[in-house]
Amino acid sequence: MIQVNLVATQNYNLSQINRLKNIFQIMEKVLNTADFKSAVLNFKTNGELTFSFKKNPFKHFDIYSNEQVYAMIMQAREGVGNMGDGVIDLYLTLEPGGDGQNLGYGLQDEKEIHTYTDFFDNPATTDATLANHFTHEWCHKLGFEHAKYRWMDSNRDDCSVPYAIGNLVESLNSKPNLA
Repeated sequence: MIQVNLVATQNYNLSQINRLKNIFQIMEKVLNTADFKSAVLNFKTNGELTFSFKKNPFKHFDIYSNEQVYAMIMQAREGVGNMGDGVIDLYLTLEPGGDGQNLGYGLQDEKEIHTYTDFFDNPATTDATLANHFTHEWCHKLGFEHAKYRWMDSNRDDCSVPYAIGNLVESLNSKPNLA
């Protein structure tokens, strides 16, 4: 059973930290369901059982089967040397501002996930949307990447591992009778 562990926060106030607890409950609830497992194992890009993986003629990127993607998520093996303890370790930084397009970012080689206050504090931003965001950025910590721009990969926003898994967390959360 996968768990979420808030290791450290920077620039979050007490009210925002309390909101994080609800967001992490969504992540744990969804990631530990049979519905999530089935959705990942049966995920398709262009009719094939696969996610969309970043392509670059100058750098090799690993391509994983759906079973491998699911296993990597459930093992929660963030960073080099992590033994995969089934715990999502989150180091969160709240950044001032935001441009309306980007919700935040998480660089693969850094443990911190950065979120813009304009997004986090927006009354229209639901906890499920934030669970999507944190899950997406955490997938980068597992080593999953996506093209930087949509024009580089038309499947990026729906089928790359970070986007697809984040979207699944958000959409499955609203499913009645989540199993």
